[in-house]
Amino acid sequence: AVLSVASGDVNITANRVESADISAASGDVLARFAAIGQHVKAEVSSGDLALHLTKQPENLTLRVNGSPEWDISLPQGWRNGYTVGNGKPVLELKAGSGDLILQGG
Repeated sequence: AVLSVASGDVNITANRVESADISAASGDVLARFAAIGQHVKAEVSSGDLALHLTKQPENLTLRVNGSPEWDISLPQGWRNGYTVGNGKPVLELKAGSGDLILQGG
């Protein structure tokens, strides 16, 4: 699924996301997932990106791109390249200017 807006917010709540490309050019991306089945990419150019994982993933690789370190908040022990289990799916997050917040896990 491709979910994008040029100006405004994207707000998603889902039990499971199989594959998604989520973006906001000027606005926020707010997402809440219990599970990720395939590659998920979430990106904002100008705004905040906040993602909440409601369950600890059994398999996942986290990639954080293009965000200044001081604007990134990750769960304790997580970092760019953090891997759980077999490393698939991939969760890719990017915030150009604004905060990047990943909670849960």
